Amino acid sequence: MVIICSLIPVVFWYFAVPLKFRFLNLSATLTSLGQITGLVGMAMFALTFILSSRIGGLEDYFGGMNKAYVAHHIFGGVSFILLLIHPLLLAGSYIPLSLKSAADMLLPSTNWQVNLGITALLFMMSMLIFTFFVNLPYEVWRFTHKFLGVAFFFGGLHAFFIPSDMSRYLYVRIYMLTLIGIGLAGYLYRTVLGRFLVKRYTYIVKKVNQLNPQTLDVVMAPQKKPLHFAPGQFVYISFKKRKLQETHPFSILSPPENSDMALGLKTVGDFTNEMKNLKPGTLVRVEGPFGRFTYSLFNNYQQIWIAGGIGITPFISMAKSISDLKYKINFYILARDVEEMVYLRDAVLSEARFPNLNVIPHYSSLNGRLTATLIQEKSGLLLDKDIFMCGPPPMMYALKKQFRALGLKSSHIHSEEFQML
Repeated sequence: MVIICSLIPVVFWYFAVPLKFRFLNLSATLTSLGQITGLVGMAMFALTFILSSRIGGLEDYFGGMNKAYVAHHIFGGVSFILLLIHPLLLAGSYIPLSLKSAADMLLPSTNWQVNLGITALLFMMSMLIFTFFVNLPYEVWRFTHKFLGVAFFFGGLHAFFIPSDMSRYLYVRIYMLTLIGIGLAGYLYRTVLGRFLVKRYTYIVKKVNQLNPQTLDVVMAPQKKPLHFAPGQFVYISFKKRKLQETHPFSILSPPENSDMALGLKTVGDFTNEMKNLKPGTLVRVEGPFGRFTYSLFNNYQQIWIAGGIGITPFISMAKSISDLKYKINFYILARDVEEMVYLRDAVLSEARFPNLNVIPHYSSLNGRLTATLIQEKSGLLLDKDIFMCGPPPMMYALKKQFRALGLKSSHIHSEEFQML
């Protein structure tokens, strides 16, 4: 559907003028291709802001917020390429007439409508260079990413004011202005007005437990109304504390029936390292819940759970909650050694409580990497089972590839991938 939304302006463009005039000669062809890349690129740019707004309905459509963010990243990259090509094609169409006219399409001049487009593209280029080529701390990256909205604003003004098919043809203009308006509203809702419009719950840090040098969990009590969630879901949190005010996603470790909420995390960056210094009483803003990574949303009662490292957290919430004896689950917990095997005790206690949960620790230092073939040897034929994975991206990528090689359908393989969020 989002792809269709990106291509609809081309349909209106197609019917506005007979096609034979669109590609009459080289100049007309380059102009037409430049118009198409501009329309589709701007439509996709607008959709990136809608996809990152975390508004209700996105998860239902995509089957999880992480998948919505995958689409967001893809659309952002494609829109950048199209909008980069757009002025080059238009400039090329002027070369047979005048090199100066061609240069005016690419360089600042007295044409303020073109200058708006150049400004938008320069903003977009600088922000995406930071995104793809500069290894910035997450907090700095998030701050620079917000300026994509400035690029979008200037791009919208450029599209509105410059003489083009958008200004000449009503349906193209109505559609593009509507999409740009919705995209701008999504940006304002999430980035500028989020603190006022986005619903958040207030919790208070109760205690911080250091499990090993790299892992800790944070237990929080609701200040008023608690957040209701399904086991396996995640939340976005920020703290009322210096250096911890940026919003980050974390899986919920505790089961839904607990009044307190616990989060498990690995200290791998400035934000999570700073969380070691949290003190009881610190206020926490919680947004959510998000995610479709929970056993109960799927009809298959035969399941394989695979947790790598801190990816165990959503599974612990699920393991503590499950009670329906129809489910038969093999729960593989991966770690390099015993020290890194966090929350194994919680998993074993859940195994003792729920007889159809089979916990299988796997230590790579002793047994090598876990493979799909080894899982099939221990758990039987996999074609009749659903696979749930959460852990390091290379681990999940390798296992997905192996599962597909064994004949599993992609619809039976589910993962939570926080690097996309």
